[in-house]
Amino acid sequence: MAPAGMDIANHAESQDGINGRESFWLKDGYIIVNFSIQTYQDDTTKALTNPKLGYWNARYTQEGNTYAGFNMWEVEGFDYTQKDHYNKEFELLNGDVVFYHAGKKSSDDYKVGGNR
Repeated sequence: MAPAGMDIANHAESQDGINGRESFWLKDGYIIVNFSIQTYQDDTTKALTNPKLGYWNARYTQEGNTYAGFNMWEVEGFDYTQKDHYNKEFELLNGDVVFYHAGKKSSDDYKVGGNR
């Protein structure tokens, strides 16, 4: 994770690459991944211009009537606040579904064990 606006590609070109130990990398905080989910039906053009179901402004047609403006995140009970391990609370937007702590390793997310 790098500061907003950081041109990593330019830095890599001007410094003959990057190795992950550069001082600009952020080592604390979270990366939050936001998803936009849409489905398409019978789109033989592959243009993806007419979604049949989406999570923001969802719309669908049933028996000749078109219904629009639903927020499926709300309909499905999306939780707009989350707390981290330190009890810090985050306000989330529709579609914010994955948190990654930049100061941790992915192996910190699970434990290995078993019974004999």
